[in-house]
Amino acid sequence: MSAHSLRITVGMVKMSDIAAHVGVSRLTVSAVLNNRLQEVGISEETARRVRDAAVKLGYHRNHLALAMKTGHNPVIGCLISDLKAEWTSRTISGLLAELRESGYLIKIEEVSGIAAETTALEHFLQQRVAGIFCCNFNPEASFARTLEDSTKRYGTPIVCSISRQDIAAFQINSDDALGINLAVDHLWDLGHRRVAFIGGNEVGGVRMSSFGAAMRDRDASLPEGWMVLTDWNGPRAEEAIHHVLSARRRPSALLCASDRLAAMAIRCARHLGISVASELSVVGYSNSAICALMDPPLTSVEQPFEEIGRCCGSKLIELIKNPSRKPSRAPRLQLVRTNLVVRNSTAPFRGSK
Repeated sequence: MSAHSLRITVGMVKMSDIAAHVGVSRLTVSAVLNNRLQEVGISEETARRVRDAAVKLGYHRNHLALAMKTGHNPVIGCLISDLKAEWTSRTISGLLAELRESGYLIKIEEVSGIAAETTALEHFLQQRVAGIFCCNFNPEASFARTLEDSTKRYGTPIVCSISRQDIAAFQINSDDALGINLAVDHLWDLGHRRVAFIGGNEVGGVRMSSFGAAMRDRDASLPEGWMVLTDWNGPRAEEAIHHVLSARRRPSALLCASDRLAAMAIRCARHLGISVASELSVVGYSNSAICALMDPPLTSVEQPFEEIGRCCGSKLIELIKNPSRKPSRAPRLQLVRTNLVVRNSTAPFRGSK
């Protein structure tokens, strides 16, 4: 084995190694691997030999060196507050699929609190990431302004989903007003007129306000205590659900702002001896994996998180390639269509016993 071959075996393969192996210049190899062969008049046969040699020798492009040379780092920084949440991971999955097709990688920072958020942002700016994606991210107002000012200074585009709505960035979310209306339409068509709403501390309150508007449009009565805003989980949420379902005049249907709240409602109904769905119809929100496993399986509004992630990736690539289209201080909003998945937790109204 020659010294040159040994160096290729134990060290990093360079363009000069490919050039020596094929018997062409390094400039020729560079032109082929950077898809510039037509610009410099390289034949298809030479290009094929160079590509075959690159595969045979195990050549991989040095993106760090390329970023230093071009000033473009093909990495997207992701600020996330709860990576384990199902909707977060599904959104990231869609983002990854879209960015992979465009040759971008992602760097994820799971943060909680202004210290961690500031450190993560500093890392992203130091590494000159091409863009920033915020998912399930609701920082204090002071950090939101820091994020905006810092990224504006470096010309770094931002796209957000399920995040603080006043960040000066593109916002891509599910169409929650449509989703709530689909759920109310479904319950109304089943004959339910006594419908209550259980919501969490939702950013913007779109689901609760849309429910109120949908019921008012139908001239439906909303007794006091039938539109409840509580925690997304925990004792306070359980107490709120129990209060609604144990009242002397209880609703015949319950629309919950999350699948977790809906699961808690079904459990509470069972403890109170209320049959789901013959005596109480329950609708959840997001159509998470637990819906099909519940007893009965849960009717739920489907949020297309993977599609949302893809839209976020596509928007980031668009902003990176067209810097003049970056947003002003005011956020811009794009909504992705929601759908209703009907299962056995909803049934026609059968009248009061």
